[in-house]
Amino acid sequence: MVISTASLEKEFKATCNADLDDMIGEVTKSLPKKAGKAYKINKKIVKGSILDILQEEITFSKPELLVLGTHGRTGLSRALSLNVTEKFLTNPSCDVLAVM
Repeated sequence: MVISTASLEKEFKATCNADLDDMIGEVTKSLPKKAGKAYKINKKIVKGSILDILQEEITFSKPELLVLGTHGRTGLSRALSLNVTEKFLTNPSCDVLAVM
């Protein structure tokens, strides 16, 4: 059987878009209402190094706040596996909220 990587990538992006739309919908329901203003939430699916992509997006879009998830590991497992959030927090170029 031959599987096209192009079709796999297209299917993956479609699934990611649908999942992101669901997550954004849930998040926006819980956001407080801003007087006459709408929140601007951007989504973008890209391929590459997450640290490079985050820095590029922050430079381009200049967000007020970047929210990143973390695993909340402790002890030896934390020492052996610094996650993206921890690496990014060493030199942030905007306000960052790390959540577990």
